[in-house]
Amino acid sequence: MRPTRALRTRAVQLFIATLLCFSFAVGCEGIDLNKANKNVGEANKLLKEGDEIEQEAGKFLTELDTAENPEKAKASAAKCVTKFEEAVVKYEEAAKLTKTASAMKVTKMFAEYLELKGKQFAKFGDGAVVWQKFCKAVADTGAVTQADVVKAKADASKLREEADELGAKAKKIQDDNPDQFSKND
Repeated sequence: MRPTRALRTRAVQLFIATLLCFSFAVGCEGIDLNKANKNVGEANKLLKEGDEIEQEAGKFLTELDTAENPEKAKASAAKCVTKFEEAVVKYEEAAKLTKTASAMKVTKMFAEYLELKGKQFAKFGDGAVVWQKFCKAVADTGAVTQADVVKAKADASKLREEADELGAKAKKIQDDNPDQFSKND
């Protein structure tokens, strides 16, 4: 249903490695790299926390499939809503911090890279919102319809594709500027 934890963990690892390598590669005076990296470090922490919370929410999604009656479905869905709400907050904060870092005094190329990563993180949050709304509908009715499941999966898949596209654009910046980024992938 959702991106695997391994894929998201790999994306975070690549993002951290890229930023650390970039901080060593750019030694220009006047560049606000320390502040940007501080924001990025906090964004990475929030992204990881959001992923962990989303994984917890996934357990409640699984419970919805096996709920024996509407009341059990409602209870699992209510827990699911809460967890996805928490994940959304983490993803939104991570995106905001990355966007703020992109607006700092950094190179244009690095700012563009950070902007793309921030948008990618926002898409992770949008995906969590899709599942949050799905769970909210189940919490309200106690019913899980096949149509709702199909719609949530399709919407989440579309957002995942958009996030992947943003990640690919950021990777292209990295690949096109090998002197600014290390190849420690």
